[in-house]
Amino acid sequence: MDIPKNYINLWLANYESTHTIDSYRRCLQRILPYFPEDKTVETLTSIDLETAIMQWAKSCKPRPANTTFNATVVAWNSFYTFLFESKRVPEKVKCKKVRQIDGMPTREVPTLAEAKAIWKTLYAIDLDMFDHNTQRRIYEDRLLFALMFFAGLRCRELRGLKVQDIDRKRMQVHLPETITKGNKARTVQLPLGNELLEKILDNVIGNRVGTSPVFMPLNGDVRHVTSKTIVERVKNVLEASDVKTSYGPHDFRSYYTIQALEKGIPMSVVASQLGHTNINTTNRYHQLRNRQVVCGDPDLLNTVNGGNNEDNKKIA
Repeated sequence: MDIPKNYINLWLANYESTHTIDSYRRCLQRILPYFPEDKTVETLTSIDLETAIMQWAKSCKPRPANTTFNATVVAWNSFYTFLFESKRVPEKVKCKKVRQIDGMPTREVPTLAEAKAIWKTLYAIDLDMFDHNTQRRIYEDRLLFALMFFAGLRCRELRGLKVQDIDRKRMQVHLPETITKGNKARTVQLPLGNELLEKILDNVIGNRVGTSPVFMPLNGDVRHVTSKTIVERVKNVLEASDVKTSYGPHDFRSYYTIQALEKGIPMSVVASQLGHTNINTTNRYHQLRNRQVVCGDPDLLNTVNGGNNEDNKKIA
């Protein structure tokens, strides 16, 4: 199905945020291949739209997060509301949201056993066997997973993180509005008093200061890594840990959220840490608590810190 470009441009002209415009444009483009070829903008029905979005969701590997699915639904509903109100289509086409659609793929969250397997893999490596660049990548992988497990950072926040954004004395991560979703700056508190996490930060950041990226390409380029690189590095560690490679950075954000809620942290505080403007977004993570994720979960860092791991002793 082809959509006249001027329809899209006129619709997006109602939005001021560059992030929203780019996101909505992607939401439209990702569904287009799933529409019947004989359909047009004027003849599309609500059932056609719902079917196309479901086909897209089921074809995604890993499955799309609920937020991504809902954003796609909202974008298409907004687009057709605009077309209907501007009298470009005869009827208002609308798709239901994820919780109202039967059969929506459910995104899984890493279990406690899988989380421990990841940490053990990251610390079962003899760093003396590798050159300097490989050692740096391993240290960065440890920090990458620490920030996903214990800060719930988004992929775009991880790739855009700078050395100056991490306060090692207060163990806080300051996320500027330029890298957050919704362009709202926030501060995330890391676990306090954990020597291993402090050593991870020391190994990765060292004496670097200022605007130097926390995660850099291995070729020595001073620019930030891409989101694709972040996802690939996560997948490589999962493969080495014999953990599902379908997990992505957002699944570990879900893990962090459920862990915080299980430990009794008020939902309003968790929402602030995650950067959720609507507490109902945070509340959705309760739906993922059916799997054994963090009930009675000890601090994962203690899985390494309290053991006899030789590599842990080497970096001490």
